[in-house]
Amino acid sequence: MKKNGRPRFEPDETQREVVKALLCCGVRLEDCRLHVINPATNKPLSYNTFCRAFNDEIATGVTRQNAAVAQNLYRIATAENHSAATVSACIFWLRTRAGWRFARDVEPDEATPQTNADELANKAAADEFLRAAVARYYERATEAKRGGDDETLH
Repeated sequence: MKKNGRPRFEPDETQREVVKALLCCGVRLEDCRLHVINPATNKPLSYNTFCRAFNDEIATGVTRQNAAVAQNLYRIATAENHSAATVSACIFWLRTRAGWRFARDVEPDEATPQTNADELANKAAADEFLRAAVARYYERATEAKRGGDDETLH
């Protein structure tokens, strides 16, 4: 028996990479789908087709990118030489895109659902890591100002 209709859209690796890059930069799904052209129709994918075809990228792409930025910030924080601009950019990304906050920026709320001990430990570790990275950055910046070593700040 012959199937009616158009063949199902299957994305290629280039399209997957484009979608990952767009999603990681914060492009909305509705706008992201406009950058994927269906070769059968030469038109952008419908929203439903886009979500079905790129389900994995939508579900994990942003999380992977946030993890890569956090890993880079850790690498910078544990290195001897680093760029202040790079540290600032990593912290900005993690605070705006990954939802990281300093503990003093968040007020306790009784309406907040309770979390289990593992979640609390992970959040505490992330907060402590971010605090340590910022403290190390400011410590080096202060030392560079005192010593006149402008290269440390660039």
